[in-house]
Amino acid sequence: MRFLLRTAAAVVVLALAAVFIPAAPARAGYAVDNKEALAIGMPLRPADGSDGRWAYWGSPKAKCGFDTCDSHPSYHNAWGSDWATDLYAASGTKVYFRYTGPTGKVSLSLSPPTNTSCGAGKRVRINIAIDGRSLGYVQYEHLNTSGTNFADGITNGEYLGSIKWWGNLSCYAVKSSTGLQHVHFAATQTNRFSCWIDYGSVGTLVSHNSPIAILGANNTAARSKCVAGISVSAYNQWIVQWTGDTNPQKTSWYVNSQLKRYWIPTSAVFYCLKNKGKPGPVALQTEVLNLLPDSGSTMTCS
Repeated sequence: MRFLLRTAAAVVVLALAAVFIPAAPARAGYAVDNKEALAIGMPLRPADGSDGRWAYWGSPKAKCGFDTCDSHPSYHNAWGSDWATDLYAASGTKVYFRYTGPTGKVSLSLSPPTNTSCGAGKRVRINIAIDGRSLGYVQYEHLNTSGTNFADGITNGEYLGSIKWWGNLSCYAVKSSTGLQHVHFAATQTNRFSCWIDYGSVGTLVSHNSPIAILGANNTAARSKCVAGISVSAYNQWIVQWTGDTNPQKTSWYVNSQLKRYWIPTSAVFYCLKNKGKPGPVALQTEVLNLLPDSGSTMTCS
């Protein structure tokens, strides 16, 4: 494998100004900042190997029945959750529960699956704790749960069901302009507010397991995106790449415990890291990659 020079996949580093954020009033639970966190991954895995689409790409804020066509998480109806969005793929696409980058021991529990309000599939809620402290939950709706087995509980990578077109029902009358169907995703924290990873334009393709949410964030309002220092913590000791790199042999970096990137110069170093169990590679959007400063040094492994 031939690795390209770093300049081949250069990204523009954004200047991050220091912003004072006043302390948020604590929700029921804890009066202090969250110290534990994990990232929730894109749950869709289309059978043809393509990616799922983040939110809807119709006319922004155009009305579609009871809701907006555009399901951008900054204003999509959250139905009591911190925020929510719709994720799109073809009917039959499998949906999985995925997380990465936990800061401690993860405990999971499943609330009994229930019917959605208009009968458009099932609602599956997964409650998450780290080191015994509740982080909150994530929820997936409009699932066809045929073939699932939750008898032994929930684990990372659990199959939750598949996408299905349920028809023009009162709570499921929205589908994409190209005929794709959706699963409704929502996240809620016990303390403070969870946040969403900003993938830019609605309809952006997002690869399976790429983070779409952080539980354990210290955001101070609902429907808010992840900010510096939160969205990148999930990539501690991961191998990362850039979504804008279209070369078949992509430039890769290793992220150390200080969340700095070290360029991986050769395939030997890459596979040495993989043999040591380092996760990845995961392709990151420019906005997220820029929050992991380049150390200017190369990675070694032996």
